[in-house]
Amino acid sequence: MGLFTQLLIGGGLIALTFIIQAFCFDRIIRIAPWIEKQSVRLSKPMWKSIFFVVIISLITGVLIIEMWVWALFYLGIDVMHDVESALYFSTSAFTTVGFGDIYLDKEWRMVSAIESVNGFLLFGWATAFIWEVVTHIYAKEGKALKK
Repeated sequence: MGLFTQLLIGGGLIALTFIIQAFCFDRIIRIAPWIEKQSVRLSKPMWKSIFFVVIISLITGVLIIEMWVWALFYLGIDVMHDVESALYFSTSAFTTVGFGDIYLDKEWRMVSAIESVNGFLLFGWATAFIWEVVTHIYAKEGKALKK
């Protein structure tokens, strides 16, 4: 597989995972007020902890879905022969850990490097999203305390 083709395929997968993340984060932010209300209802003293655990779990779920997208791609092009290997490799590349015990042949290795760039960007976006949610909750709480 040529370098240009790998770059196009990698770019397409990046676009797909960006769309997934944008859509899911939009859904998460829209249901966040409902999650907040349910968290308060469950435990007023611990509502923020419950809220943050739910939000961060949802965000983690989105990242896992994106790792699965890459894993399914590797299975689809038949460079990984079982689900466990494909998901393990994808997770290793996406999180930029890159253990190196499983790797792609030379004709596909640029795609795995692109997956690492993708994961780096999406984890950064997820971190910024978490920061924004946490900041919003504490700013809102601060305003309520000033009243």
